[in-house]
Amino acid sequence: MDTLEHFKKYSNHLIFSLLLGLFFVFTFSIKEELKIGDNDGILRIQAQAENAEESLGYAQQIYDITINGISIKEEDVVKNEWNYSDLDIVEPFYSTGGTNGEILEIKINEPIKTLSFYYSKNVNRGFFDVYIGDRLVSKTDAYSNEAERQYVTLGAPRYYGISIGNALWYLVVFTFALAIVLFSYLNIYKEFTKMDFLKLCLTSFGSALILYLTSQYLSEDYVNIFSLSYYPQYKIFVPVILAIFFTQISVISLRYTVKNIENDLWRSNAWESGSRLFAFKDKVRLFFKFFHKKIIYYIIYLVAILSPLFSYFLLQNSYSRIGNVDQSAHFYNLLLMYILFLLIFWISTSLRFSIVLIIAVGLVLGILNKVMIDVRDAPLMYYNLFQIQDGLNVASKVAPVFTQRIFQSVILGCVFLSLATFLPMKPKKIAWWKRIVVSILGLLVTVFALPFISKSIYETADIKLSYWRMDSTYSKNGFPLSFVSYYEDSKIAKPQGYSYEKVEQLLNVYPVQKVNAQGQLPNIIVIQNESQTDFSNLPGLQLTNDPLRFQH
Repeated sequence: MDTLEHFKKYSNHLIFSLLLGLFFVFTFSIKEELKIGDNDGILRIQAQAENAEESLGYAQQIYDITINGISIKEEDVVKNEWNYSDLDIVEPFYSTGGTNGEILEIKINEPIKTLSFYYSKNVNRGFFDVYIGDRLVSKTDAYSNEAERQYVTLGAPRYYGISIGNALWYLVVFTFALAIVLFSYLNIYKEFTKMDFLKLCLTSFGSALILYLTSQYLSEDYVNIFSLSYYPQYKIFVPVILAIFFTQISVISLRYTVKNIENDLWRSNAWESGSRLFAFKDKVRLFFKFFHKKIIYYIIYLVAILSPLFSYFLLQNSYSRIGNVDQSAHFYNLLLMYILFLLIFWISTSLRFSIVLIIAVGLVLGILNKVMIDVRDAPLMYYNLFQIQDGLNVASKVAPVFTQRIFQSVILGCVFLSLATFLPMKPKKIAWWKRIVVSILGLLVTVFALPFISKSIYETADIKLSYWRMDSTYSKNGFPLSFVSYYEDSKIAKPQGYSYEKVEQLLNVYPVQKVNAQGQLPNIIVIQNESQTDFSNLPGLQLTNDPLRFQH
């Protein structure tokens, strides 16, 4: 009995100790993000007129340069003796012949901690050097007897410190530490409901399962995200699951703190032991009352406002990168994403459901688009929505290869979804029949107004559509805008002046004549290149061979 009493008495200390241990594990796993680089922020990649004995040349090709977890921008390039190619391709790249020691120099506004990029390997490649500041960090031989793309991650010396680039990480650490104190010593853990526990288990287990399944298709045997690198892959599970866990603890602490403003938590004897403490208690109560009525709703609305923007990022990041999209196209893409979000909210009448669905849509469609580009050399198009059964039939025969960007999108998507799941939203008490009426109105608006909105955006944006490399259009103009534009462009409008009566008039000029074949009949040879037609379905046509016998 005494043991049970002691446990109840010191339970908050035990909870705090447990959470503090997990907090130290999380902090240690992201320690590299709490550091800053010890250099001037200059990256130099220099081709060398040097190659392996078996190599046939010195050429180089580099894709997707990322510094401190962020893709470089064109204005970051201060010296370029390489060739930059971005015409009708998904991922622009830098290339050079490599015979004159060509230099590609990049300058960012903070010290460099990590660098990652893809480079091409084949029989025509030579050596290239990578410098961060004045320090040579890598000398790479790009020769290979097989053509392939290699992903590489490089680091630079660093030390603990705060900069613009990592200030957010320090804020996250501080927020989690504060949440642990509130959760433990304000006895919030005692009000941790079964539903909270169920949500915590489902989101943590679901995130771990999604990360595990995604990691099985990674092209590398390690994970690189932001300035963090984990080998082997499963080590990434520790910071991600703990980040999700502490995010949920933070939201729960916030929810119960503002909920118990007027409860005994703020009326304990400890508060009333003196007049000064009592006055302080009133100030605290007023602060949290304001916090409850104002700030908490601002947080909820901020998450809702950011969700379409974040979904758009996930959509682009999975198959390309957001920096490849033309600046003028961002407005139309975001407009489409926010219209979609509002329609989902109108139909579902649930803000939480709308946030979760719009994030899930961006994540799933982005990954599907990447798989479609890799398998069919074409992006996800509107007509693929009517080929779901065909897609399921061939899915088991496809072995997708996921990039680091896809895994980054999955991680960020899981964290954002866990945050949305635990947001302290209070649904308004609205009669069920009113919700049905609102949902029906939302459906009607979606069915009748969305086509006009789609056409209007297509005509206003007026982007150039590439039919040879449609995936490059998606990369340059964004998934939402390109998807809508190809759909609208595929519509066949009735020619001006066309009518059934005029066609009949034209046909009447040429009477029907029956011609009997005489002599030798001609051979008609049908050659099908990239398109296929099943001529055996045409009435009255006799074929000597089945042109699609392997498919039939």
